Amino acid sequence: MKDKLINALIKNKEKLSYININKDNKYEGWVYNFNIILPNNENMRLDLSKENDLFLLFVLASSWSKTGPWENAAFFTTYLKMNNKDKFDLWLDKNFINKEIE
Repeated sequence: MKDKLINALIKNKEKLSYININKDNKYEGWVYNFNIILPNNENMRLDLSKENDLFLLFVLASSWSKTGPWENAAFFTTYLKMNNKDKFDLWLDKNFINKEIE
């Protein structure tokens, strides 16, 4: 049954916008492509092998837990990455946090 499901997903990957399967039929994960185009014309994505992007995964999950449209979490995460506010150490600095709150 598992193989039938996998084969059905691969066969229909172009029709299923929520399935992120690459050209080699490998699953790329749900943070590989946010479908948000950055100013440099690249897609917003998280590379979970990078520490800053792992931090942003935590931010994304935390933001998703709030009520409201889920897109807000994706855009907030994108905002942090685009503005180099994706470094965990920044968020340990009370002065930085206070500036962000203002």
